[in-house]
Amino acid sequence: MKKKCRQILKSRSGSTLQVVLVIFLVLMTSLFSYGVYMKNACELYRYELLMNRQREIEILFKNYCRKTEDEDLLLSGTLRGEEGKVHYTIDDMGSYFIIKGDIALDDIHYAIYMEMNTDDLKIRTFKYL
Repeated sequence: MKKKCRQILKSRSGSTLQVVLVIFLVLMTSLFSYGVYMKNACELYRYELLMNRQREIEILFKNYCRKTEDEDLLLSGTLRGEEGKVHYTIDDMGSYFIIKGDIALDDIHYAIYMEMNTDDLKIRTFKYL
């Protein structure tokens, strides 16, 4: 009986190697998949931080336009801050203002288009260009 078991094990030495290789491939695939998942999660987190910075600057710019028009006269100009700068032009259309702004942060640059009522100072339109 023992001789028969030894003969079977000797004839299956190649299959043991195959099992080890399959286990190795499964482990490596899992490891690489986890690495790609973590890379994508970090990239999404960085993108989320960037979007929050953009949103915050846009909100501050809208509030600046409203406050300036309410207290004083809103004219074209440039705002500089720690995050970056906003260059904007104002066109007075009578019942509303057309505000075109170029926002330049440390690593990105984009343009916005905004329409603001002159009566109640509400933003009618806000678009990215």
